Amino acid sequence: MGITYRHMRKDERKAVRTLARSCFSPFNALLIEKPDHAIVAVDGDTIVGGGTYRIIRVRQEVIGYLSWGFVARSHRAQQIGGHIYAAVTNHLFEIGVDEVCAIVSNDNTASWSLFQRLGYHRRSFADTVRSYSLWGALKLWLLSVALFAMGSSFWITQSRRAHRIRKYMVPYDYLLLLFANLLLISAQGLLFSLPLAYRVYQAGALVSLVTAMMIIQYAVISREVKPIFSLWHGGAAVPLIVGALGGLFPFMGSVYPDKETWDYREYKKILGIAAACSWSLVLCAAALAYGITKAAGGSLYLMYIQSYAVVFLICDVATGIFEPFDGSRVRRWSKTAYGLFSLGSLALVILMIFF
Repeated sequence: MGITYRHMRKDERKAVRTLARSCFSPFNALLIEKPDHAIVAVDGDTIVGGGTYRIIRVRQEVIGYLSWGFVARSHRAQQIGGHIYAAVTNHLFEIGVDEVCAIVSNDNTASWSLFQRLGYHRRSFADTVRSYSLWGALKLWLLSVALFAMGSSFWITQSRRAHRIRKYMVPYDYLLLLFANLLLISAQGLLFSLPLAYRVYQAGALVSLVTAMMIIQYAVISREVKPIFSLWHGGAAVPLIVGALGGLFPFMGSVYPDKETWDYREYKKILGIAAACSWSLVLCAAALAYGITKAAGGSLYLMYIQSYAVVFLICDVATGIFEPFDGSRVRRWSKTAYGLFSLGSLALVILMIFF
């Protein structure tokens, strides 16, 4: 008997959630609730995949949100995921929604062509504001968790109205990154009444560290393919929340092949090596700043270099939570390299924090 696709029954909600959680990282799994609506893939009597969805009303529009798509590991590479995405998308249009949206990881290139065939397009937050107004865009991104999905993009079907679709990866994204972080640092300084000198040194430390990380990734990736930097539009709420609580967490982005469509598997090695070089740079910067501080006394600049380095190192190690950072690319390329970098990072972080 082949795979069949049908609507989830109410008594299957728990089983669907359990399967969905087993298919995602620990952090994402925590976000998955018992679905009210889903289309499931069934092999005999066993649910082996599914797509959950919900309805979001924005102004006069009714938007279908494809919240989670998943397939059991035992049944992958059988095009089940594609059938699920198509079934959910078609069903939502059949019941009368105006558009359908989804959140897709920037490194999940396997899903790009599928979503494009189904009529989806990537949109930035600014694009969404032009379509639905500021309040409508905030509501849509919040309810679809786009504001919390770091390293992901917001995809939505082509509207019946003509909207200018912003090019996904643009040269000025790096300037946007710097501008957003400078605004964040300024706002945090005003909120906590930090002296101007603190904000200047904090900005200098972040700009120099992030710029060095991007340059080294550019240099490595350009050996194989033309690279381009893209700001993470998904997850924009995370730096704002952490900053409001007094912590440090910058807006970030990453370097990708400069192609409209590309296969991650083709560039897994070069992206992994580039990420490993970036991770090495952060380790060296942190160790150097710590050594100078211990030997000759600290400065505000070195203090912030260490602080941001700790953030990046923790994010690189905790790939189950901070999936879009360098650590995930290193782990996909070489688990041995990821293990060695993680041990070195944890040792250095402990040293900087407690000694």
